[in-house]
Amino acid sequence: MGSGETLTFWLPMLYQKGTTFIIVPLKNLGKQMANVAASLKLTSALVTHDTLTKLLLKAIENHKYHVITISPELIVDLHFWGLWKQKSWCKGMDRIIVNELHCIDGWWGCRGEGFCPNT
Repeated sequence: MGSGETLTFWLPMLYQKGTTFIIVPLKNLGKQMANVAASLKLTSALVTHDTLTKLLLKAIENHKYHVITISPELIVDLHFWGLWKQKSWCKGMDRIIVNELHCIDGWWGCRGEGFCPNT
């Protein structure tokens, strides 16, 4: 399941039925998180530039997944802005977890944007 630092965010997911977003800066870490979710019998999706399709986005919109592992740049992508603006969709969210939070300052450095880009 992971070390003590990740255990603290996996336990609530076992008892609450809403959607959890796990933001991870590395694809390999995202795959690891998706594998942990699968081992816990939680429906999950790994969202990367390679896996993001209209079908996957529709499934996310319909709350088909308990755990969604996603990269920082995709969670603020235009594909998701419409969802974030829907109160009814957001009510199905339990939590947003930022893994490797200490790295957050460097996530958008190459694009010259801060964590909250102008919209």
